[in-house]
Amino acid sequence: MGVDAEYVSPKIKKIQDKFISEEDKKLLPDLSDETITVVWSVKEAVYKMENMPGISFKENIHVKLLPESAASVEVLKNGEWHNYEFHYEIRGLFVLSCCSHASRNGIKQF
Repeated sequence: MGVDAEYVSPKIKKIQDKFISEEDKKLLPDLSDETITVVWSVKEAVYKMENMPGISFKENIHVKLLPESAASVEVLKNGEWHNYEFHYEIRGLFVLSCCSHASRNGIKQF
């Protein structure tokens, strides 16, 4: 399982190019502080779930935000793309993201 919590701050824009690819930008509704923080949080949760040191957040994890606080995530793992559905929640200035291997390729976890 991967879980992450992040604080929404304008400082996130200074590092967005380290983890948001051009492909990601096409999948996002905007590049607001909140949206960028959600993407960072989801990618952090993926990293924790996959337990793959050295994985590139920018090149190996792609996030598309969906309605109802969901995200479609593609992860390049061992030369193969894996698809997950993540859920996130925004509470004031905090973002909480979670996913498990049970949600791979669209299998519902709840």
